[in-house]
Amino acid sequence: FASKVVSHSCRTGILISRTGYSGQKEAVAARDARLAMIKAHQRHQVIIIPLNFSHLREVVQQRKTLADILVQQYEKIRFDMKDS
Repeated sequence: FASKVVSHSCRTGILISRTGYSGQKEAVAARDARLAMIKAHQRHQVIIIPLNFSHLREVVQQRKTLADILVQQYEKIRFDMKDS
């Protein structure tokens, strides 16, 4: 996905999935997917923002705005922060 964002000269991509990015339940696969997103940012100044159904549920239930969630997820990648 990151390579498609780069090849189309975009600066941001939003990846929506049911449970999270590639293999998020498995520690090694989750780490690798996270590192790929960080690498895309460091090498190409591209941010991949992962969203899952729980993020969208928060928006629908009006607990958070979509903008708040996008900023939160952006900062996790941009500042290399772990999920809490």
